[in-house]
Amino acid sequence: MVDRKGRIKIPDFILQNQDINPDDSLEAVFREEEIVLKKAEFNCYFCSESGAESVMRGRAICTACGDELKNLAREN
Repeated sequence: MVDRKGRIKIPDFILQNQDINPDDSLEAVFREEEIVLKKAEFNCYFCSESGAESVMRGRAICTACGDELKNLAREN
């Protein structure tokens, strides 16, 4: 269902089935007359590893690169 503000309501049972939580990001893929929504996966800005867990200055970062950045910051 689309409300008057253009928001799409996804039934709770679908969200639970797909392990989508309230603050998760979704990605929209447009195919001819379809819109496919899927849980967004973020790749690390530095190494391109999928499943980046942190965001720094708008860039997704994996745990390993985040740890490396912390170590570099300590050295300087």
